[in-house]
Formats: sequence, C-alpha cells, structure tokens
Amino acid sequence: MTTTTLPGTVLPQRPRRAVVKREPTQRAAARALRRASDPTTGRTWVRSGLPGYPKASTGVPLSEALSSLAIVGLGFVPVFVWTQASPGAFVTLGVALAVMAYVLWARRVVVGEHYVAVRQLGRYHVATVDHVTHLEIKPSQHGGVLCLHTDDGRCMRLRRVEVADPAVNAALRALGARHGGTVDSRAKALLGLPHEESRLRHRYLADAVQ
Repeated sequence: MTTTTLPGTVLPQRPRRAVVKREPTQRAAARALRRASDPTTGRTWVRSGLPGYPKASTGVPLSEALSSLAIVGLGFVPVFVWTQASPGAFVTLGVALAVMAYVLWARRVVVGEHYVAVRQLGRYHVATVDHVTHLEIKPSQHGGVLCLHTDDGRCMRLRRVEVADPAVNAALRALGARHGGTVDSRAKALLGLPHEESRLRHRYLADAVQ
C-alpha cells in the first residue's frame, strides 16, 4: 500500500542529534601541559622551536667528516676482498656511507642569548642558562669535552672542536660569565673566563651600571 503526499503537507522531520563535546583525554592534556611548560634540558626541540634567536652555531668540521667517511670506506676493503667485490658489498658500503653522512650532518651545536642546544639525529636538546649549575672539562679521545651540568642531574656534552669555534666560544663565554653556577679551571681557560675574584667584580660593576 503506497501513501500519497498532498501538496502543501509538511512532513515530520527527524530530531537532530545533539553534538557531544568530548573532553580531552588524559594523554592529550599531559601533552599540552608539556608544550606549555618552560624549556629545560629534558625537552627536545626542532630548529623552529628553539627558545630564542641563535647567536652562533657550528657542526662537524669538513675535514673530520671526510676523514670519518674515508675510515668507513677503508673498513670495507676486507669485505670486498672476502666477497670478491660482490654487488651486495657495494650496496652495504653505500648504506653505511649514507648513514655516516647523515649522523655527521645532524650533529650541530647552537648557542643563543640564554640557552645552549645540541642537535643529534634531527632533534635539539636544550639547556637554559638558569638551569646550568656547573661547567667542567672531561677527558676524551679527541681532546676532552665541555660538560654542562644542569640542576636535574643531566649533562650536555660539547666537543672541544665545537667549543673552539670562534663564534661559539664567544657566545659560550658570554653565557658562562652570566650564569650563577660554578666553572672549573680548565673550562675557564677554554672559554677565556676570568678568575672567580675578577668575575665577581665584573658582575658587581655590571649590576651597578644597570
């Protein structure tokens, strides 16, 4: 049986469903809270998310990068001899060189007005000057590393060749003269910082001028 609709008849409409506003999940709320918090050493940042304009930056020197790639290539000589220069050995060598080149390219040190950032494998680790408690030089196979100890017990490592870059060294010197932590004698010599007595006098004069 079919029903006919007369002209002008108003058909009943279905009631619309009420839009339910879902509350953010606990994980999303925690993620938003972490984004809104102040940057510390535990935070990782991309370049666009650095907490200030970079004053100086440096990466792996070209000579060191070329020597590292040459060492990888020479390390595959026994593999070529053992496999009689098979195509698989060439593919493996290409992959190894590509990985090494990316690791060398990804390493970068950035110093800003109030922070130090180190990039490894595409992400930046940031330490702000108010969280740095101690600077010291630790021995290594390449002439030592500068360790920035923070108040949460972490250590940011900068290689000596990175600290020796003139622009980075000057930016670190300005940062080290302002921070309220301690600096060992070798770190003072590397950064060109004054002794503790003259450092306190310089800070007193700077505060008096302000």
